[in-house]
Amino acid sequence: MEELNMTGRIGWLKERMLSEPRYASIEQAKIITETYRANEGKPRIIQRALALKAAMERLEIRVEPEELIVGNRTAGVRCGVVFPESGSSWVDREFETLPTRPQDRFLVREEDIRCFREEIKPYWKGKSLEDVLRARYGGELDSIAKVAKINQKDHAQGHICPDCALWLKEGPALLEKEARDRIETAEGESADFYQSVALVMEGAVHFMLRYHDLIVEMAGREEDPEKRESMRAVAANCKNLSERPPGTFHEAVQSVWFLFVILHMESNASSFSPGRMDCYLWEFYERDVEAGILNRQRALEIIECLWLKFNQIVYMRNANSAKFFAGFPIGFNIVIGGQDEEGRDFVNDLSFLFLKAQEHLGLPQPNLSVRLHPGTGEEFLKQAVRVVPKGSGMPQFFNDKAVIPALEELGIDEKDARDYAVVGCVELTTQGNNLGWSDAAMFNLNKALELTLTGGKCLLTGDQMPPRLRRPDNL
Repeated sequence: MEELNMTGRIGWLKERMLSEPRYASIEQAKIITETYRANEGKPRIIQRALALKAAMERLEIRVEPEELIVGNRTAGVRCGVVFPESGSSWVDREFETLPTRPQDRFLVREEDIRCFREEIKPYWKGKSLEDVLRARYGGELDSIAKVAKINQKDHAQGHICPDCALWLKEGPALLEKEARDRIETAEGESADFYQSVALVMEGAVHFMLRYHDLIVEMAGREEDPEKRESMRAVAANCKNLSERPPGTFHEAVQSVWFLFVILHMESNASSFSPGRMDCYLWEFYERDVEAGILNRQRALEIIECLWLKFNQIVYMRNANSAKFFAGFPIGFNIVIGGQDEEGRDFVNDLSFLFLKAQEHLGLPQPNLSVRLHPGTGEEFLKQAVRVVPKGSGMPQFFNDKAVIPALEELGIDEKDARDYAVVGCVELTTQGNNLGWSDAAMFNLNKALELTLTGGKCLLTGDQMPPRLRRPDNL
């Protein structure tokens, strides 16, 4: 692997990405609002599906001619997306200060501020997740706020590891067909669910075709024959993925990225994690290498193009959150190494190529994790350790010997436990079948101790917080 280099293409794309101005974006907010307004009275799951489908069909898209992996939820890179369905009261308060706040700044356009306040904000008053929670539970939330802060009251949670292997096996066209077949015999909420899946998959097909059409148009104007050929290959990948599951490594990587773009468009959350990419991409890589259509250097270039895309989606937080979570830690956690279903060491060329990509680029995303166990090879362990001090502080390490038994104690079967991945920062999860996030609240344990010792009296304000808490007698 030492002979592998970061190509000029990757260097140019990295510099281009990091130098581009970063804006707050209301484009999807407008589409969501228009879609809800036009579909009042329909089940919420259908409204959400229609809004996502409309976004995939209408959002402005952009491609750099040098890109091997394409797709984003905005035309600009690293844009902060306003998402009114969940809540945006903080955006209203802080819009003008986004360009000047201490951390994670975003440029703003005056016409966007005006549109937000005149068209978007009035429609969502009393309808957003934030407003509904405030109306139903505001008093309870306020009463415990000094001890426990309930998270995600104004945005979606994310924090899942989707079934990427299933996505690669079927693709949106087949998933749409399956959903439409099931609608015929489904009733009630089940019918609504399958209809929503069909709508979203139809939108995903259109989304991929839009990129195909744009790249073909760009390639027609490209004078450099080598670049033109590369662009047409990327366009073909997009068209193929709109019709069938991926057949090559390049298509598979592109397919995975489309999935994560769509997930972020769906809920504007953080910590959607790809999981064990060296596992579910391995068959594509191995087959292409054996067929002579892929080598390590080309595979690395495709992977590094994906690594750059992981840094093009950021999460726009309010000023208080940005102070504690500066640097856009959005949590694309990729896990490499570990064991297979039989408990044997699972390390392959891709495991090393992912380490090499991290070494070359040194960017905050993805959040790269390495699984270790007693059978981990010395070469892989040493290479992972060598990458850590290169500047990004990654990869992080997880001990299978401790993790797998702990998951089994929770009732997770051995097969799933051995196939565990990591979500977001360090949350352990199974893949494709678990909502295992652990970020529901933040607890101020010092405050809990204080209230226990004072009988519920806040030393800062003098308020009696828990109404009937007795002060310990033996202090």
